[in-house]
Amino acid sequence: MSGSPMLDLVETRDGSLPLRLPAARDLVTWHAALIAEIAALLSPEHAALLAEPVRTETGLTWRASGEDQRAFADLAAADRRALTTTIGAMLSDIRRLGESGRAPNVAAAWPALREVPDWKYVFAVDGRPVLAAWGHGGADGSAGLLAWLDDGVPWRPPARLPWPVYAATLAAVALLALAVGLLLPAFGWLLPGPPACVAAPGQLDLLAARNHASDRGNELKQLLAMLDDEIGRRQLQCPIRGAAQPAAPPPRADLPKESWDRHDLGMLEGCWRNTTQLTTHDVNTGAVRDVRQWQLCFDRSGNGHQTLVWTDGVTCQGPMRATFSDDSHLILTDSARCTAASRRFLYGGRFECERISGSEATCIRIETEGPGIGTRQSGRFMR
Repeated sequence: MSGSPMLDLVETRDGSLPLRLPAARDLVTWHAALIAEIAALLSPEHAALLAEPVRTETGLTWRASGEDQRAFADLAAADRRALTTTIGAMLSDIRRLGESGRAPNVAAAWPALREVPDWKYVFAVDGRPVLAAWGHGGADGSAGLLAWLDDGVPWRPPARLPWPVYAATLAAVALLALAVGLLLPAFGWLLPGPPACVAAPGQLDLLAARNHASDRGNELKQLLAMLDDEIGRRQLQCPIRGAAQPAAPPPRADLPKESWDRHDLGMLEGCWRNTTQLTTHDVNTGAVRDVRQWQLCFDRSGNGHQTLVWTDGVTCQGPMRATFSDDSHLILTDSARCTAASRRFLYGGRFECERISGSEATCIRIETEGPGIGTRQSGRFMR
């Protein structure tokens, strides 16, 4: 990153955002102290997570070294997940550094230094994460936007080697080796000698002949297997004349084109599978989970509900509504959030589906609320 130009990410006005850091020093001084400890005790990449605040007449300009910058909202869903995963790992490392006692400035600034007011202050600069306006809460006083990314693993001091135990063991082994070396020559005559074996005349010739016969038998077995494969291949190339070939059954039309074109919601009656590969982040605990099963059921009028099962077995359910758009896209909208008894829920969204055959449709799920609003993920809709 050295030698790269400085990019202006965003500007903040003095007093527009509540500062969470201790007021003993200004942000420019905080930045210099923090990155000095983080770069020296972790890595320069960890230090580059914090954008550099530069004082202006009315506030601060937040800058980072790089060639290209992209706002969090402009990233694809997969890139957002990768960026938040990296942010979580780096912030967890920085927290543990503060807990270790080796970085007093990090300890004094934690947890305020990980606070950002909103996702619009999160950037990807040359593919790496950068946080602007760090140390500030939201304009409405909210805090903890990135707290759920922390892995929660506490700092642990390195284990000390039990040198006294090692020294005593080595001493005992050395004494034992010395005793054995001194005693063996004196009492070696008591130990039995190795057994002596002499081959009878002709035994070596018989052993060589048996090995040759065994090798020849293996060659014949391989030849027989090759002949069987060749006979079977030729039989498949020459089918018996007059034998009727079974006709393949016609594919089931779960989504008939005529019904789709008429915008007939009656064809949706029953239950369907959604194969969207969805990974969720719990905003309360920070846990990351994959969705194992996703079922959507409808009546003939397009009223329905969805059932989603995570890999840990927790299930959420919520109502849905099916409609058709003017351009013949099937729209499946969450009427309310999919909620679970454990107070877990899925932020609302909608599917935009396009028929590709009589048995399935491709669907794009678009998040309509939450931190991932606007995120798009593709999947399949089928019986």
